[in-house]
Amino acid sequence: MKKLPLQMILVVLLIIAAASNGAAGVNDAAGLHDDSGLHEASGVSVGSPGVSNDAFYMPDGHTGDSGGRLPTDAAAVHPLIIGTDMPEVTLRTISGEPAALREMYPDTPVMVIFYRGGWCPFCSRHLAELATMVEDIHELGLEIVAVSPDSPDQLRESLGGHDTDYTLLSDADRTAARRFGIAFQVTDPERVSELADRTGHTTTPEGNYIFPVPAVFILDSDKVIRFQYVDPDYTRRISGDLLMAAAEYVSGL
Repeated sequence: MKKLPLQMILVVLLIIAAASNGAAGVNDAAGLHDDSGLHEASGVSVGSPGVSNDAFYMPDGHTGDSGGRLPTDAAAVHPLIIGTDMPEVTLRTISGEPAALREMYPDTPVMVIFYRGGWCPFCSRHLAELATMVEDIHELGLEIVAVSPDSPDQLRESLGGHDTDYTLLSDADRTAARRFGIAFQVTDPERVSELADRTGHTTTPEGNYIFPVPAVFILDSDKVIRFQYVDPDYTRRISGDLLMAAAEYVSGL
């Protein structure tokens, strides 16, 4: 497969930024619509009009975990930035076994995809598209991990007895979402009850529901973030072309 030059990747990013021109909405992304977004690759960030980049970035060394004080707006999360080491976090496999994310694929670039769960139709479509690209991504030498708040039981149920060519992991307590800086919470009791019933996910001891903002992080073989895509609008996902371009870039580092 011929690799795209870095300049072409940046052109793609700029085209996407131009296409997203317009007023940004403000919502909690808990089933509502928000037109804000962010695309970042190769150390070059492009923020959508109407959304300050300050809403997404923290200084170098930011851990992504705000000490439990999570925002209540998806557009106010602080994702880990490019150049940051992957945080130490332990998830659960579909069989319920612990899995330390940093240790799963030593000396191998990894694509980490955060999604809201098997209950989300937008996430299901995204994973279906990803399934068509897995072979090409593996040919570039990358492994793929998909992380959601679904429990191991829910992950097994979503597979329906079928295997995948990538790894599904459970972040039921949202630790990974917090550490990667993409977690936000819904605090309205009525809305929390609706979400818990609909998703089957756990809530916090305070009775809040924590969402991960859909995101993609691509890490090099040293587990340093080299590409990051986070979009607070839960109806949008990274395009397959941009995902492949980012994978090709990281594989060439």
